[in-house]
Amino acid sequence: PAHLRVEAAYQIATLYERSEEEGAADRAHAWFERLNSQFGDTPRGLEASDRLAGLAFLSIGSHAPEIVGEDLDGVAFKLSDYRGKVVVLDFWGDW
Repeated sequence: PAHLRVEAAYQIATLYERSEEEGAADRAHAWFERLNSQFGDTPRGLEASDRLAGLAFLSIGSHAPEIVGEDLDGVAFKLSDYRGKVVVLDFWGDW
């Protein structure tokens, strides 16, 4: 059945995503890509799309996505202004 193939592909992709083996990130990307292209209209296919974005933008060694905001003094800044420097980001809210 299709739903078992979808779940199996998702589980394989996430195992590779968590692995520290050489080439595991590429394998995870390939499985998520396959899942997204073949089953993109399912909940796991949609999750695969999100995971692909995470692999592309949030992997060690990749550039962080652009963040625009204000510092504590109200001065506007862009995260890319600090490229090449060590930056600590503290996201919080008071809801």
